[in-house]
Amino acid sequence: MKNLEIKAKCIDFNGIKQVLINIRAKYKGVLNQTDTYFPVKQGRLKMRVINSKQYELIYYYRANRKSERYSNYEIVNIINGKEMLSLLSSSLNLLCVVRKKRELYIYENVRIHLDTVQNLGRFIEFEIVCNSKKDEKEAFGKMRYLKKVFNIGEKSLIQYSYGDLVISNN
Repeated sequence: MKNLEIKAKCIDFNGIKQVLINIRAKYKGVLNQTDTYFPVKQGRLKMRVINSKQYELIYYYRANRKSERYSNYEIVNIINGKEMLSLLSSSLNLLCVVRKKRELYIYENVRIHLDTVQNLGRFIEFEIVCNSKKDEKEAFGKMRYLKKVFNIGEKSLIQYSYGDLVISNN
């Protein structure tokens, strides 16, 4: 799977929420997520626990750039999540654990995340899901529009994953 994404530092969630109302984004709820990162040759591998009950193993690869970047990813839902997390944690080196509260909104084919990340702060993310060549062609224009309406400047963009930021803070 593929998406075009950005991540930016965000201080004012209230202002962001007003824009979400104005563009008629649909609120989908709060996801309390814990991501446990493991080392891989390239890209990133993490086990995600959502609201203490859903487990996903996620592999993704994307460039570390502040500007829009494509992310190629695979997600596998894990039935025996606690056991799998225990197995991975005991057999692989643990890189870091990221805990966050994510407010999820959907605008067309865009996942908009308002993230409060433990020990890092607040962020906004746009993930434009690209299921077709048409989606890919439209993604950069849609990203420009979103950056403009949410007033996201280049200086606030973040090039790294939360995992990378947690590791660099330790």
